Amino acid sequence: MARSYALPQRGATGATGSTGAAGADGADGADGADGADGSPGPVFVQVALSGNGQSIASGAKKGMAQIPFASTAASFKVVCDPANEPSASSVEVDCNKLNLGTGAATTILSSVATIATGANAGTGTIDGTQTFSAGDLVSFDVDQGSDGQELLAILELTPT
Repeated sequence: MARSYALPQRGATGATGSTGAAGADGADGADGADGADGSPGPVFVQVALSGNGQSIASGAKKGMAQIPFASTAASFKVVCDPANEPSASSVEVDCNKLNLGTGAATTILSSVATIATGANAGTGTIDGTQTFSAGDLVSFDVDQGSDGQELLAILELTPT
């Protein structure tokens, strides 16, 4: 005897179910490479050219400094005590690079820094590009000046 089987009937498709919960976040990626080092900021070499409470006096090599690293001169200025500004004449200051073999001084300025009478600051102009090696010496001459007090020379350097 042959058997017969009834095939199941397919009903209508049911409604879509709700979305399941999100899976866990993946692991963080590897860090990127370090960026290039930034350029160092300026460094200021400051030298007192007259003592505390002493009047400014003219003369060669009134102060000296050793340059600690390879650099380029960026600016030069001089300041004095605002309570004791020059009154008799302006003050003029030169900045020189010294020859380490002979001690001969060569100016690095195209115009000296000048403090006018009744003022307390002045700037000089760097002559072109003036470079220094670590260990170079600079000197400061007071070319003119007879009064005012506590004179300070400030040489701005950009490390190279």
